[in-house]
Amino acid sequence: AELLTAVDAAGLTSTTAGGSDWAPRLQALKGQILIAQGRDVDGAALLGPAIEQMKASGIQQWVLVPFEKALMQAQAANR
Repeated sequence: AELLTAVDAAGLTSTTAGGSDWAPRLQALKGQILIAQGRDVDGAALLGPAIEQMKASGIQQWVLVPFEKALMQAQAANR
């Protein structure tokens, strides 16, 4: 989790093989990490909007699947 704070979305986007949509992808990854740490509410708060942004931009489904699973896990834990 600490290493992720040093990752820069703009830097990733500027690389030739960097892909796109790094800001919501990094936000989703942070959310996924928070959920793994047992901070379900905080993680879901990051994951939900990030997933919606990625869906709106047409990101590949294989990128979304682990984030969607983590969000469902967090939501189930808080019911």
